[in-house]
Amino acid sequence: MSNEKKSLQDDKIETTQVGRRSAVAAIGGTLLGGLAIAAVGTSSKAHAQTDSDGGPNADAAGRGRTGQTDSDSGPNADRAGHGRGR
Repeated sequence: MSNEKKSLQDDKIETTQVGRRSAVAAIGGTLLGGLAIAAVGTSSKAHAQTDSDGGPNADAAGRGRTGQTDSDSGPNADRAGHGRGR
């Protein structure tokens, strides 16, 4: 590498005017993009419960019997005694 100092000269600098509407549109687009990323990044899955059973009749990890019930319904409802208790 060279030890020469590089400097920027005034005649090499180019400037352009940005209108108020363009600036507001750029800021608004950035904010909306950030909100979209935040919305996509959040998870809506329930936290799984587990228990300490073992052997051939043990349930899979996160599928344990909690003895709790909750008020969910529909196709994604859990079985009686397997709820999150919320």
